[in-house]
Amino acid sequence: REQYTPFFEALGQYSNYAHGTHVAGIAAAGNPAARVLVARLTFDYRVIPELPTEELARAWAKSIREYVDYFRTHGVRVVNMSWRFAPEHEERALELHNAGGTPEERKALARRFYDIGANALREAFQSAPEILFVAAAGNADEDNRFTDSAPGSFDLPNLITAAAVDRGGDEAAFTSYGKAEIYANGYEVESFLPGGERSRLSGTSMAAPQIVNLAGKLLAVFPALTTAQLREAILSGAEERTVGEGKRIMLLHPARSFEIAERLAGGTTGRD
Repeated sequence: REQYTPFFEALGQYSNYAHGTHVAGIAAAGNPAARVLVARLTFDYRVIPELPTEELARAWAKSIREYVDYFRTHGVRVVNMSWRFAPEHEERALELHNAGGTPEERKALARRFYDIGANALREAFQSAPEILFVAAAGNADEDNRFTDSAPGSFDLPNLITAAAVDRGGDEAAFTSYGKAEIYANGYEVESFLPGGERSRLSGTSMAAPQIVNLAGKLLAVFPALTTAQLREAILSGAEERTVGEGKRIMLLHPARSFEIAERLAGGTTGRD
């Protein structure tokens, strides 16, 4: 195990960078008016992650508030969040360090650490009603209405949670669902990697920035749209589709969203 640890950790570190670059490329594609403001979240890529503590949880919560304040200061209108954190992540890290006491005590401790970050994240979103936040539903093939997963399971008026379909428009086998207002392609989506190469990656991480991409283009044409109007244009424009055994989903439909946005904006564009 020790022999292969450096390789797997290097691979995990690169994956963090590749993921962010790929997602940013999707969000900005085809929009010359897009301006990307980066807030880096560094997830632990080590085989044995850092031991969770309340101090670390509170530092994470503090950084969340600072990020959202930074967005507000710089006039950000849409934020992509192709990531998630959950109590089981903390619990697993505690277990790897043989920390936290009995399994029941460990679970309770992990929950406390998770709640510190999740509550800070929810409060930060609520403090920025002028920003539309877009979260990935997750790739656990589960109903996230019954799991704790921040931020995708939040229910807020300035949040959209995106799930994934494949290129045929069917629900992707990996996507989480339930708390997912809209679906977009998350299967073998092409975008950039660090250094400028292009590659295809799959996941709800690739579906969420397609919602952000549409939001950015809508704001480029109709900059006066409020967050509520922007959200309405995206969700009301979505096309209802039946997948699987009679399950209905709402699929991203940019053309219809532009029609609704124009109506909400009263026909006034940024060029008028």
